[in-house]
Amino acid sequence: MHLHVHSYYSFLAGTLSVERLIEHAKRCKYPALAITDTNNVSGVIEFYKACKEAGIKPIAGAELRMGHCTAVLLARNWDGYAAICEIVTAAVERCPPARILAQESDEPPPHEARAAQDEDPAGRGFPQAEEDYLAMVDILFTLLTPDVVVLTSHTRLLETLSSMMNGIPVYAELTKAEEHRWMELAAFAAEYGIPCAAANDVYFGEPGGRKFHGVLRTIATNTDIDTVPPQEIAPPTAYFCSEHEFRQWFREYPEAIANRNAIVEMCNVEFDCSKSKFARYPENGRPNIEVLRSLAEAGFAERYPQHEPLHRERLEKELRVIRELGFVDYFLIAHDMVGYAKRKNYPYIGRGSGANSIVAYCLQITNVDPIELDLFFERFLNPERKSPPDFDIDFSWRHRDEVIDYILERYGGAGMTAMLCTIARFRPKAALRAAGKALGIPESEIKEHTMTIPMYGSMEDFRAEKSAAARERTLADPAVRRWWEIAGKLLGFPNHYSIHAGGVVMAPDSLYRYTATQISAKGVRVTQQDMFSAEDWRLEKLDVLSTRGLGTFLDTVTEVTRRTGEEPPVVKDYKIAYRDPRAKHIMKTGGTVGCFYVESPAMIQLLKKLRADSFEMLTAASSVIRPGVAQSGMMQAFIERFHDPSKIDVPHPKMLELLRTTFGVMVYQEDVIKVAHFVAGMSLAEADLLRRAMSGKMRSHDAMRQIRNRFMEGCASRGISAAVAGEIWRQIQSFAGYSFCKAHSASYAVLSFQQAWLKARYPAIFLCSVLNNQGGYYRPEVYIQECKRLGVRLLLPSVNKSEYLHYCPEMDSIQLGFLHMKGVSAKSIEALIDARGEGEYRDFLDFLKRSGATCEDIETMIRCGACDCFGEPRPRMVIALGRFYKHLHNKRGEFDLDVPYRDETIEREIDALGDYTPEEIAWAEYDAFHYTVSCHVLDVFKDFMQGTVKSSELVNKIGRRVTVGGWMVSRKITRTRKGERMMFANFDDSDGMIDVVFFPNTYRKYMMNFHTPGPFRITGKVAEEYGVINIVADGLTVWT
Repeated sequence: MHLHVHSYYSFLAGTLSVERLIEHAKRCKYPALAITDTNNVSGVIEFYKACKEAGIKPIAGAELRMGHCTAVLLARNWDGYAAICEIVTAAVERCPPARILAQESDEPPPHEARAAQDEDPAGRGFPQAEEDYLAMVDILFTLLTPDVVVLTSHTRLLETLSSMMNGIPVYAELTKAEEHRWMELAAFAAEYGIPCAAANDVYFGEPGGRKFHGVLRTIATNTDIDTVPPQEIAPPTAYFCSEHEFRQWFREYPEAIANRNAIVEMCNVEFDCSKSKFARYPENGRPNIEVLRSLAEAGFAERYPQHEPLHRERLEKELRVIRELGFVDYFLIAHDMVGYAKRKNYPYIGRGSGANSIVAYCLQITNVDPIELDLFFERFLNPERKSPPDFDIDFSWRHRDEVIDYILERYGGAGMTAMLCTIARFRPKAALRAAGKALGIPESEIKEHTMTIPMYGSMEDFRAEKSAAARERTLADPAVRRWWEIAGKLLGFPNHYSIHAGGVVMAPDSLYRYTATQISAKGVRVTQQDMFSAEDWRLEKLDVLSTRGLGTFLDTVTEVTRRTGEEPPVVKDYKIAYRDPRAKHIMKTGGTVGCFYVESPAMIQLLKKLRADSFEMLTAASSVIRPGVAQSGMMQAFIERFHDPSKIDVPHPKMLELLRTTFGVMVYQEDVIKVAHFVAGMSLAEADLLRRAMSGKMRSHDAMRQIRNRFMEGCASRGISAAVAGEIWRQIQSFAGYSFCKAHSASYAVLSFQQAWLKARYPAIFLCSVLNNQGGYYRPEVYIQECKRLGVRLLLPSVNKSEYLHYCPEMDSIQLGFLHMKGVSAKSIEALIDARGEGEYRDFLDFLKRSGATCEDIETMIRCGACDCFGEPRPRMVIALGRFYKHLHNKRGEFDLDVPYRDETIEREIDALGDYTPEEIAWAEYDAFHYTVSCHVLDVFKDFMQGTVKSSELVNKIGRRVTVGGWMVSRKITRTRKGERMMFANFDDSDGMIDVVFFPNTYRKYMMNFHTPGPFRITGKVAEEYGVINIVADGLTVWT
């Protein structure tokens, strides 16, 4: 039984996953096992549950390492685990990066060196070792309790612990790696009355695993396999040995083995993972359920002034379930959070399955009516569902952090709240790159190989036998094959911590009872356990997310209100937007560039095919477009049935009634629940369990079999034949894995329609806001072209008029700011704007004298047109700029602003040069902004584009082979049903957008050409489907 074991959560050191640790323990027939990862508890709850399932006693702990002072901490009970978490939290905020100490030679070091190694084993100098030791003593003295067992071979630490901490079970740790110290260590321990315990510092499964461990340490230290410091690599004995071998090692120290067994007996951690855990809403003199009811009733009166019995029944039912399941605090805290946002006038979107709740709607946590949209509360919360409720609340990207700070401070601060971490793991490209660097592969060769894996390559891309990556491995020499094999081992290994997109954990008591925390690089406190571990704990979270679309909405509304004196009516009543003819026209014609959630090329095509001008159809469209639905063929079936209802084919008439609005396709998760409930007679709670099972969230085959039997029995009791019931079950299986939460889509559709309403009336203000928030689907150049298409005047950046952000001087124009200007320092921009506070620059010389911008930055501004306000040719200003700075210092070396910057010689030079050509202006703008303002970028490539068919002409070329040209603005790589890669791309040809499909053979042929936006000439056949035109490409040329 091992007490000192590293899983792969000892980042870039341990080689064994939790699953493999359990396999080794079972192979060795160990009744108990510890997990002691270095300075973290990331794998503890995963390890705990896996051990319980395997019938192995779990011992939770951590290896505390501060520099080269090391101790193993093991929890005797849950309180001991909490103490370990608090100790680890304190340690990671103070200690340097952990290192692995090993004595490479089996021979003991000289006697004189042993004492020095004990004090400063890395040889870094006594002061640092002393600092590490004192830091650890300080933390342990403050936070260690008798509920924690300590093992260490550090003699000074042993001495200190034995004298300072009565009642703490402390052991001198004997490990195989330090066999040369056993006699000395045992004698020292006996002198201080400290028992010895046998252990082995385990990093890998078998002796041969040390090679891979060495690769991990090489990656961690940013060295290569030939230069990694020896002390970074664990000794050859750091493997998961059998009990027989372990006893042989320590046969002369039987008391150490007995003490190990005693430690196992005294460590009895039992975690409670059965109850939901969430912060408590502050009580104010009355029960929280009464507070919730009072708030819900007030909201109910506002939302349903003319309510029906159905509404009242639903409210009462939800309040009862919320109380019974213990989620009163969850609702109140979510309400408190959005209440803070409303007080600050911050827009937000409540979405996820939480939008299925009428209580959430009445509390204004969500903004879609669950009764009107036929949303089931059971999808969100029901008595038979063990998983936590799901409120996803989006705020503007500018306000999200402030809202999180409010929640963290109000509900317990650092001791009870934190952001969830995510654990970043090696994916194919990163694994191949890291392994190559560790093995000393040249950078050029690494790049050549990683290019065979798609940018967002999956594990399948790495392993698939037909992939380009697989061919590279097959043809490679043995050294390269070894490289790929090591990279394959790295796949899925933890690499580093990151921050969850928005998960906020709020514990009902000390967060240390569940996890240690640490401060991220961004200064945010995060947990050491990720969302999967939080779910295992049943430690509930609120997802506080951000979207730039809300920033666009707020900026547009604010500016419109300022200019008109009235807030747009869609802010208070979103239904105005989806009843508005102009907004409906934008939706059904695909004029949604810039509109949140509905602007991607694929979505624009779908909106056109479905003529989506209603809220219900937009909600459906944003669901069926999801990858799973599209790849299953259900999106195509939905489109075909929309155009031809005779193609609707359902096995039972009731399904047609239930799925009429989605043409017999189970688009939504709520549709699966409907069918199970109304066709098979299952309760709504049972139906939601079925839905979860079908979506892959239920691992038990027995549970799946029970649900199927319940479904078939329900159908039989209603007179439905076994054959028909079997077909319904088959369709549920095929649909449920891809269906989407309707409430989620509906919540986003609200903002989409609101933005369409604003775009229809205030295009300049709206697109200016899109550009400023920098969060759309496309690069800025697409929104610039959309401005031109809608007749919005674009004004080049101006040193006299521009701010950092863009703004609208008139309702139909945008004054571009410095936001997208590349190659100009923020310091220069800030200086010239500040200097302008004294008044606009009178002329170019005044600008040179007062702006404070650098010579290089001013030249960039001149070339892209930002100095055109002075009325001088750009070449004149460039030459004058050089003369000004050349003579900026007089002969005495003193700064002199009164130098002349023009003379007759300069004038003659400028006259000879002439002004910039349109092509030179376009290139200058592209270099500065990565888009062109004065013309379309393709105007520079007229010769290359000669003879291409314009997008506006394609409607007359259907079925014919043509050559088109354009600038690539987006692309999406996906897979066919056979798993082959293909690509959809979109090209701007100045008339409009051209959608091009590259099927697998064509994509493979030209895939290396897409590293540039173009321009391209594409040859292919014009295809049309339901009014949408595509080019099916068979040839491609890129400008060089």
